[in-house]
Amino acid sequence: MTAKRICICVGLALLAGACGCSNSTLVAHNTARNGAFYGDYGVFGNNNQVTIARDSRLKKLSIIGDGNSVTVEDGARVVKIEFWGKNNTVSIPFGLKLREAEVGHGNAIVQRPEPAQESMVPAAP
Repeated sequence: MTAKRICICVGLALLAGACGCSNSTLVAHNTARNGAFYGDYGVFGNNNQVTIARDSRLKKLSIIGDGNSVTVEDGARVVKIEFWGKNNTVSIPFGLKLREAEVGHGNAIVQRPEPAQESMVPAAP
């Protein structure tokens, strides 16, 4: 890791702590993480892949960096998503209501379609 990247990571971590962005954070580049998170969660860095597990309860998801991809599983609760950077994507389940604050270009919150309901009508013989 170059000195410049180390300085950027340290700077992002200090920024997160100073502004109170999150209680738990991922500070990395090109990393994959999945799990259950509670309270506030932050993704700091570039090109990370994060999955927020179904039993997560987030007040705020903060994404600071570029090219991050976050998937929120069905059943997880997220109240607010904030972006600081560009080209970040968050995939949320159908029906999840949230507030959003966006800074940067090319950021997207993509709501997945409603799951198909299984038919209760028996198939014709």
